[in-house]
Amino acid sequence: MFLLILITCISFILAFAHILTKPVVSCINTESKEELQLKATIASHRRELRGISMRDDYPSYVRIERKIVVAEKRLNELAILNSTSKMAIKFGIPYGTQALLSIVLLGISIYYRYTPVIIFEEKFDFMPFGGIMRVPTGIPGAISVPFWIFVSSFMGRTLAGYLKS
Repeated sequence: MFLLILITCISFILAFAHILTKPVVSCINTESKEELQLKATIASHRRELRGISMRDDYPSYVRIERKIVVAEKRLNELAILNSTSKMAIKFGIPYGTQALLSIVLLGISIYYRYTPVIIFEEKFDFMPFGGIMRVPTGIPGAISVPFWIFVSSFMGRTLAGYLKS
């Protein structure tokens, strides 16, 4: 019974990995302090520009405009530098989680391949699929670990597909 619940939970977590890891990615993939400071500086300079008349005080208007251009240039440089690390986090965490859970399921499948997940009475024959359902165990009326991984993974992916659309 433990394997039944464990495999089902891991399969459903695997199917919903992108949805479950999205909050983690958004929490990790935040802007740096320098980026936030530059954005605040740009916003304050723009507010200052609104208060200055270009016609009346052109030199100070141009000075502030140049400060905005320098800050925006630095912000773009930071965005380019951080884009690869942000992309690695964005794709690495969900796909890394999927890879880890897939390896765990593969290990469970190999280690417990002769252990039945559940055994039904012999009067339940499940013809013509009974032979496929019990494949490495050989016990009549049994559902093997590899078959249960297949079934629960298929159901998890199907439900995830319905929720996605």
